[in-house]
Amino acid sequence: MDSHSPYHMVFPYMFLGIIILSFLSPWSLLAMEKQDLSIANVYADSKSFTPENQEYFILHFTLSETAQVTLAIYDSLNREVRTLLDSISLEAGNHQVTWNGIDNTGNILPQNYYLYTIEATNADGQHVRYDPSDLTGGKQIGIQNIKYDKVEDNVFFTLQQSAIINLRVGLVAGGPMMTTLIDWLPLTGGNHTVAWDGRDNTGTVDLKNVRKLEINGPAYSLPMNSIILEGKKHLLRPEFLPVAQTTGNIRPVVTDPMKRMMYNHWQHPRDKCYDPEVAISFPADQGYTEDGIVIIDGPTKITLNTNIADRQFLLEQRFEIVLYVDFLFSHEEEAGYLPYFWTWDPHGIEGVHYITAMLRGYEGHFATHTVKVFVGKKQRN
Repeated sequence: MDSHSPYHMVFPYMFLGIIILSFLSPWSLLAMEKQDLSIANVYADSKSFTPENQEYFILHFTLSETAQVTLAIYDSLNREVRTLLDSISLEAGNHQVTWNGIDNTGNILPQNYYLYTIEATNADGQHVRYDPSDLTGGKQIGIQNIKYDKVEDNVFFTLQQSAIINLRVGLVAGGPMMTTLIDWLPLTGGNHTVAWDGRDNTGTVDLKNVRKLEINGPAYSLPMNSIILEGKKHLLRPEFLPVAQTTGNIRPVVTDPMKRMMYNHWQHPRDKCYDPEVAISFPADQGYTEDGIVIIDGPTKITLNTNIADRQFLLEQRFEIVLYVDFLFSHEEEAGYLPYFWTWDPHGIEGVHYITAMLRGYEGHFATHTVKVFVGKKQRN
């Protein structure tokens, strides 16, 4: 005779059924937390590309559910230059989008770094945005392994990661800055070579054999959602080019929680961060040697000036003027203004000499100009 009651056999199945029903009940479904809309696994196949070589930028991302998606490209001034997706319905899952470096008007954009953002809105109206532009990047990093090859006429260096960099050549031990090789342009991480013929920015001074030469400069890492477009060269920096190619939309900027620091170039507006120009001139009746060198035969009025745009730029940030003779400190004007007049008396010296004017902005921007002069009496043209 079986000692087990039928009730004993039914009870386990009843218990299992209660558990299943509890999960299927509307109250339990309401208690279960609904998964939020998300944009995940965002990455690009490369950190740079060259449109003129028929290369493409390929971006990957994952949606947690079906949503209307907008994907936009912005330049370094946060102006939208291309809309790749405009409220396009995409299903949940993995997606990829390609960009050929062309703006909305069909023109190839200039060499620069660009920022991509993704926005998604689901059927319930939930909205998410992928834009780490203001939360990543901007970390000051070192430029490593700087080497000058005066035979090959180039400077070699290494970057740990993609960054905007400034590379200057100057003289150590209190000497002037002589030229800017790279003026806050974006480069990918890795090894780089920049051509340099060994001369200052005016071509006046040959620095190849100067022992006190220093080549250095700061670099700031680019945001994780940046892409560098290469290959289209311009004489002007991209920030100063006409804005006709933009859509008119501006990327919403998250307020930087960091304290504003004058020498933090990443915190500067990109169109307000560059090394300006300055020029040295002499009186109209000044004499010249047969090979075009200015003749100085007594106290001489020297004028420093720049173009209107650079003058305003320097005045806004304030600057000081430092003058050098033969690359040694000679005179300083802490409260700089332009045009600036300086009377130089070369008493006691003769022959060929060099005058360098350096404008040093209080936010870390420099202008420099060097002229060769002949001191003494000589036949004038």
